[in-house]
Amino acid sequence: MMRKELRFLLIYLFCNVSLAFGAEEKDFVGYHENRIEAVLSKEKEAYEFAVLNHATISPPMGKWALLRNDEGLCAIRFNKFWRSHVDDKDFRYSHEEFFANYEWYFRSDRVGKFVDGDFQSGKGLASIKPQIWRFERKMGIKCGSMKFDWAYPNRIFPPKKAHEMAFTGWADISDINANEKSLIWIDHLPEFREPSPSPYGKYKVPVNELLGAGGNQSLPSKP
Repeated sequence: MMRKELRFLLIYLFCNVSLAFGAEEKDFVGYHENRIEAVLSKEKEAYEFAVLNHATISPPMGKWALLRNDEGLCAIRFNKFWRSHVDDKDFRYSHEEFFANYEWYFRSDRVGKFVDGDFQSGKGLASIKPQIWRFERKMGIKCGSMKFDWAYPNRIFPPKKAHEMAFTGWADISDINANEKSLIWIDHLPEFREPSPSPYGKYKVPVNELLGAGGNQSLPSKP
């Protein structure tokens, strides 16, 4: 009798879990299945703009972004991103694998350059892969002692403590100088709170407006 009840209970649980995940998958796919246009828009945006919002920063591809807090100074640059389905007709968000490779430099002494002295550097691969029941396996970003979550194609979730960040138009690590007076630092607060008022005056900045892009262009000094 107990075996029969146990079998019934297992079947009941399996059916309910399947229905729950099926509904979740249906809702998820219903939202994302035709979202290839949104993904393509983000991919295009990654080459044309630096983007800041309350939770993430998105440095333009090939340009260094700076983050600093009490741990040190981090410079990070995305070089390439890609996804598993290059044929957009087969795109299905919940089944997709996403990747980006990046470079990083880190100084615990927060000195503004990375050409000499005591600094660390490296390369990494960020990824998001589907797993059973569509749970995701994520590999985020490491920069010295700093660790960040990542979202496709170039979004960084900064650490959950007060820090400052600055976008740059610099493509060469030897050009970086975190002490450059024209560089605009923005206070980016933890726990998904809104950032302090942006000295850029907007949260989406064209690459050619960033310090170091296309020569010596710079933005107005922080008020």
